[in-house]
Amino acid sequence: MHSANGIALGEYEQVHEMLAATEGAEPLIAEIFAPSLPLVLPTFLPNPLETPTSAHYIDVTFEITKYGESRRIEIIGAALGVSDADRDDLVSLLMTSRFRPRVTDSELARASSVAVRYYLND
Repeated sequence: MHSANGIALGEYEQVHEMLAATEGAEPLIAEIFAPSLPLVLPTFLPNPLETPTSAHYIDVTFEITKYGESRRIEIIGAALGVSDADRDDLVSLLMTSRFRPRVTDSELARASSVAVRYYLND
């Protein structure tokens, strides 16, 4: 269903509006629509960005569009010894993943910038 952009976006907007009308719902809105680690869809599968902390990591920034697509992916840093192949794998993961849209300034954003530290575990 979430590949049907208009339907999914409408449902996200409806959920956000219902929560916004509820007093004290700001923490829940932030948890659902603006978590520190972006939610990869479908959410019933493990989030591939949620990796155990390690000494090997890649720092990346990207935007999530209102349709849950990633764009403007930029590797901004990495631990020593991280290979170009590891960087390419992360970029590929981000390009092929769908994300839950994010709320910025109390509404679903056209695009929202995020920064992630992605840990590599062998």
